[in-house]
Amino acid sequence: MKLDRRGWAPWVLLGVIVAGAFVFALWPRGGSESVKARTQRLASELRCVDCEGLSVAESSTTAARAQRRDLEARVRDGQSDAEIRGVYMERYGDAILLKPASDGIALLVWALPVGALVLSAGGVGLAVRRWRRVPDGDGGLTEDPATAEVAPRRQSPGRRVLVVGGLVAFAAGSAIALAFALGARVPGGNPTGRDPDVAAVSAASRERTLVAAAEARPEDVDAQLALARFRLGRQDFAGALEAYQTAATLDPSAPEPFAYSGWVIRLQGFPDEGLLLVDKALEVDPQYPDARFFRGLILLRDQANPAAAVAELQQYLVVSPDGPMADQVRNLLAEAVSAASTTTSTTSPR
Repeated sequence: MKLDRRGWAPWVLLGVIVAGAFVFALWPRGGSESVKARTQRLASELRCVDCEGLSVAESSTTAARAQRRDLEARVRDGQSDAEIRGVYMERYGDAILLKPASDGIALLVWALPVGALVLSAGGVGLAVRRWRRVPDGDGGLTEDPATAEVAPRRQSPGRRVLVVGGLVAFAAGSAIALAFALGARVPGGNPTGRDPDVAAVSAASRERTLVAAAEARPEDVDAQLALARFRLGRQDFAGALEAYQTAATLDPSAPEPFAYSGWVIRLQGFPDEGLLLVDKALEVDPQYPDARFFRGLILLRDQANPAAAVAELQQYLVVSPDGPMADQVRNLLAEAVSAASTTTSTTSPR
């Protein structure tokens, strides 16, 4: 009995196409990116450590800005994408990655469901095309004894339905797998595509990871700051203050621990004590914009000194005109200027 090799040719061709697509997807990318473009791409792949569901590229928190600066420095130092991801995974755990790495075996998590969809769709198409040329019957192959030629047997409708149904079910399962791999969002769901309870568990898991990293490297300022930023984002003021104070002890030359310790203390209802620590941050680094913002807001809202607040807020815009809090600073500055002019007009001699 002779087999009809032409029946296998489309399947072989489809297999070659899919294999080629996988090789193309897994093959290391050539070309070069600018430092800015590569930093932005990596930032979009990493999770902000002190906010929910946002990438480092999307977030405007202090933690995200620090991560972006760190990413840019590593890119300029010539570190590979894998090395940079490895540093962040070692520091924060696998949860720091918003998606699997775009190279190597991790890409299979994304590519396999797509490949399954391609195979199933191709199978349905080839089956329908073949059956259009074969009359209905009992299905299979038969051999004519007189000619010893292989003739097509008729395909039964029941078998066609069974095969097509199986292929469609396979495609549907692949689509579901792809949706789960992508974390698809359903209408009314939260932006991350995850159930809120799952997000809460994820946040608790990230905090445990950050605590473990801080305990494993007690002299690492970055580990303490990462924990402090995360806790501040979760409004755990006591925990954030503890981590910031530890970071300030480890590195007295860093302005962030002092500035944010002062801000946390102000949020707890002690603006005068908080202002002392903000002033300490400016002694360490007069150009640190966040400290200027905190100082201006405390002077305006807590100490009723809009004239002094104007100078601080203006200084923020000088140092960081396009900073993440620039719009808020401009609004506060307008408020401070208005309050200062009102105060001057009411106190000036007639």
